[in-house]
Amino acid sequence: MTDSPSKPVSRDLTVQTFAVFLVVSLLYWAFRSKGLDDYDSVQFAFGVKQFNLFAHTPHPPGYPLYIFAGKVLGFVGMDAPKALTLVSCLGGGLFTASWFFICARRFGRGLAFVLAAALMLAPMQWMTATKVLTDAPASALIAVELAVISIYHDQRSFKWLALAAIAGAIGAGIRPQNIGVLLLILIVGLAWVRAGWRHWAGALLVFLIANLLWLIPVLWSQSILPEGHGSWLTYPRQLLHQWQWRLDKPAVYIGAGDWSAGFLYRYVLDHTLKVWFEYGFGWKPRSVGGLAGLALYFGGMWLYIRRGLIWEHASFWRLHLIWAVVYFVMVFSFLPAAVRYQLPILPLLLLPAIAGLWSLQNQKRWIALALPVMLFLPSADLIAQNHNDLAPPIKAVRYLNKKYPEKERGKVMLFLASARRHAEWYGPGYRIDSIDNAAKMGDAVLSHSLAIYTDEKDFVERTKWRNVKLVRLKQFKRSVTIHHKHDRIVIYQVVRT
Repeated sequence: MTDSPSKPVSRDLTVQTFAVFLVVSLLYWAFRSKGLDDYDSVQFAFGVKQFNLFAHTPHPPGYPLYIFAGKVLGFVGMDAPKALTLVSCLGGGLFTASWFFICARRFGRGLAFVLAAALMLAPMQWMTATKVLTDAPASALIAVELAVISIYHDQRSFKWLALAAIAGAIGAGIRPQNIGVLLLILIVGLAWVRAGWRHWAGALLVFLIANLLWLIPVLWSQSILPEGHGSWLTYPRQLLHQWQWRLDKPAVYIGAGDWSAGFLYRYVLDHTLKVWFEYGFGWKPRSVGGLAGLALYFGGMWLYIRRGLIWEHASFWRLHLIWAVVYFVMVFSFLPAAVRYQLPILPLLLLPAIAGLWSLQNQKRWIALALPVMLFLPSADLIAQNHNDLAPPIKAVRYLNKKYPEKERGKVMLFLASARRHAEWYGPGYRIDSIDNAAKMGDAVLSHSLAIYTDEKDFVERTKWRNVKLVRLKQFKRSVTIHHKHDRIVIYQVVRT
């Protein structure tokens, strides 16, 4: 299992890669989430109807090719949530298949099949690829670019380099935040083989042109909106505003924290061990299954280092550590501690442990199969819940829907935080507004409403309304491993004291 130069792509490997893609995609589709789990998921669904970044449908940077894919599937009769979920499931299948292909060419197909099984069953991937989120298809295009770069490494044909550049541009169109990493992969791939200036110029030109094919329509679409005033600088201004939004929020930007020892300890723990092992792998350190999974994982890592495999695979890691470290630093510094953002580096977290176990002699190497099993056992129940149990914000809105038929909802006021977008999608007819606007309206709105509800326990303190109190009605919850946001929603009624 040495890191020797790869052979040309064989037909049977192509067939096996397609089979992995098909099996994983179909499995994810069969057990997909049946609702819009995340606040962002609702914005994506609204974006399929009207692409307007001012209205956050979706929020900047817009994720244009993800929305475009949803629109295309809408033309064949799929509604927005189902269309976008299909794109995510296909992204999960493509991500798994691409990494199977990469590892099969480098380390052999036995190890590659074990890695593919581990990727497919890891909660980090399963709970991301079965929801309306951009992370799975965006991660898939990073993996596709890496796979094509590996072919270019062996064959040195410009067609593979151009294909890698196109894959990178598509990935940037799905999730524009990744454009720097996708460009870096292309640059590292060129430097890896000491490419000539023609390949450098050609690859960068293809990458630029392919990105302009989605960027120019986005610039135009936002400039023609009433808020855009015909300016082609509208989209850059939207990006700048979205960037500025995070600068005072310690949960999403490390620079906004106080940099105390306690803050740094929690921030590092949340963005590494906790998000990788407890939520990403489903191994809770206080459970027997979690301890067994951690022991197996670190046992494999110890074998990988002890047997010197890290040096045998040196060229593999030289390519992948560069982009992976840059990507991790980006997520660590500017994004919250959520498993979905770590998905692109999941294969690199799993591979050393699997390779270490696979290095055992003869039949003992099949111990490596225990790792996918240990990933599946803790999450089997969560897979069923993810498929059958709606997200807490959806259940909260449907709870209110049972109280009020659609003709009465115009008299009901909802001041919501976590469930506001879900109420707009699943509860048409209500008067819906934010907590901040409730403070501006004042408590006089009580006199003009049949009822007022909120999901914010600090509603009274935040709005400064007088002579009112909150009556707790019902709590809706779900495992945080299924999705890190909105795992607990409480509905309160605002009443006069």
